[in-house]
Amino acid sequence: MEDKKIVTTERELSMAVAHASLLVCHKEEYKHIKGTDIMRVAASISAAVEKHLTGREEFDPEEYRATKTMYEVIEALKSGAATVIDIRREP
Repeated sequence: MEDKKIVTTERELSMAVAHASLLVCHKEEYKHIKGTDIMRVAASISAAVEKHLTGREEFDPEEYRATKTMYEVIEALKSGAATVIDIRREP
């Protein structure tokens, strides 16, 4: 996957996250979840991402690094990489 910067506005980002949340819930047939609940969760996620990307309230660096590591492991497995990965969490 190419690593390139995406330039957008906070409003566009917020709308995209909200719309994606709705699409996933409809695709996965979570009919038991109300639209208002979906939008509340999407708005919370969107706000957290916007705050992090704009530097107003960044994610916990250690937790974010752990998430990045897990994401990279998943990418490696999807690409068929035959590697042994040793992940250790410091106490």
